[in-house]
This record gives sequence, structure tokens and C-alpha cells, in this order.
Amino acid sequence: MAMGTRLYGNYRWKRHRCSEGTHVCPVFDVHYLGVMPANGEVGRGAIEEPVDMLFEEGVGRKLEPLTVSVCSHGVKLKQERGPFQRSKQAVFPIHTVTYGASDRIHPNVFGVVVRNARMEGLLQCHAFFCDSHELARVMTFWLTIASRKRRD
Repeated sequence: MAMGTRLYGNYRWKRHRCSEGTHVCPVFDVHYLGVMPANGEVGRGAIEEPVDMLFEEGVGRKLEPLTVSVCSHGVKLKQERGPFQRSKQAVFPIHTVTYGASDRIHPNVFGVVVRNARMEGLLQCHAFFCDSHELARVMTFWLTIASRKRRD
């Protein structure tokens, strides 16, 4: 896919430098719903209940804007905060990501299951509210591409 080509939704391209060189990643503007224990490693069943609960908790609450970039090295979350734009960020290496997809019940929500690096065996579901269901599907697409690239 050529640089600048877009599928659906609100995202942009960003150059990312890492130990293996420079590459280009899609960056998505979303809102963070939160994190809960996942119901398994893979499959829709791993995200459905946590996403549903996080969505219900998020209704009526002001959600924090967040940027999510997805590449073969991992999923990077970045949150700009405060008047001086101090940011918080987290990175989930791609080998810790076990599943990610848009939710069937809440199609504007993208959920990703990650193995917690500090607590062995703990699987967490992070949920992100997207401006459209197309954007949630595009995030699923790019996570699949990133996972495949890492395995190759």
C-alpha cells in the first residue's frame, strides 16, 4: 500500500525509529475506555465481556484522547495531557499481543488482548473507542499485518 493511501477512518502515517531501523506506522486517534482481565488469549470471547463492561462504564464519562500506533514491533499508546502537553505512553511488544479485533456488539470499539509483562499468566483486554466502526476494523487490519510481519 502506498504511503498516504488510506482505507477508512481517521489515521495518519508516522515515521518510527527503533533498534531495527526506521519504518512507517499508521497512527490512530481514539479514546481509551480502559483495561480489564481478558477471558482468554484469542478469539472474540476473549474481548466481548471486558469490552462490554468497559463500554458501559464509559457511557456518559469524558474519555481521554489517545493515539495508538501499530507496527511490527508492537502497539504504542500515547496520551497528551495538561497545559504543557506532558505525555504518558505505553508500549506492548508485538509478541505480547495475543488478539485484537473490533467488537461485534459495539462496532466502534477496538479491543486488544495483551500478556502482562510483569505478572506471568495475566491477560489484559485494553479497549479503545473509535470515531467509526470502519476505524476499528482498520485497526484490526493493521494489527493483523503487524503480527504477520513479525512472524516472517
